[in-house]
Amino acid sequence: MSLRIALFCSHYRGVALLDAALSLQQEFKDAGIVICGVATDDPTKPWTSPHKRIWRYPHTESEETMVAQLAQKHDIPVWRGRINTQDFYEEFTKRWTPDVCYMGVFGQKIPEAIWSSPLYGFYNFHTCAGRVWPSNAGGGPIETMMADGEKQGAVAMHAVDNDWDHGELVAFSDFFSFSPQESVTDVHKRIGPLAAEMMKWHVSKILGVSMPESKPRFVAEEAIAAVNATAHDVSLTKKRLGMPGF
Repeated sequence: MSLRIALFCSHYRGVALLDAALSLQQEFKDAGIVICGVATDDPTKPWTSPHKRIWRYPHTESEETMVAQLAQKHDIPVWRGRINTQDFYEEFTKRWTPDVCYMGVFGQKIPEAIWSSPLYGFYNFHTCAGRVWPSNAGGGPIETMMADGEKQGAVAMHAVDNDWDHGELVAFSDFFSFSPQESVTDVHKRIGPLAAEMMKWHVSKILGVSMPESKPRFVAEEAIAAVNATAHDVSLTKKRLGMPGF
């Protein structure tokens, strides 16, 4: 039995998430963690809304493709086209078949048929002020916070639903500081690991194992209780069927 993880991500946060998932594979080899697919931005295409998001800031061609290249290096299937299509639905439900999905810096809205499918849920990592939720929805939260005079922010891990940056809060990361003198891209480079650590923490909850990393600054305990209950139910089912556990 394996835990199948799909990622919807790009830019530096995407690299941090994919690196973390690869490290989880090595750390928990007995869990049979599989990175079953990576969907990533192609900012040359209008459906990723590049003019509204991180891609409107100066960047290099290698930054556009670095997630895809890292995935391909590890023989992980990559999708850079539209996801709201029958072709992707077939890929997702018949070949990827993920148990859990994580998203960060991804420019397409996730259809309900996709976000409602994984057993353990579909989660996004969104930058915000980190005090209330929802907050700072949209493609330019860091720039918005700078304009509002904020001096610090956080990464919110939340469930994906039919609205942008809106679903049930799972956790807030530790606060990070920034200043108007720092570029938005530089902030993104620094905070990718915050999302990656929360993803690793969440996977550890699904697997029922402890990890040396501390848990996020704020955790919505009811959201984690739901994950734990799902993991418990799956474990009991496998036990009844005589299947190996995680």
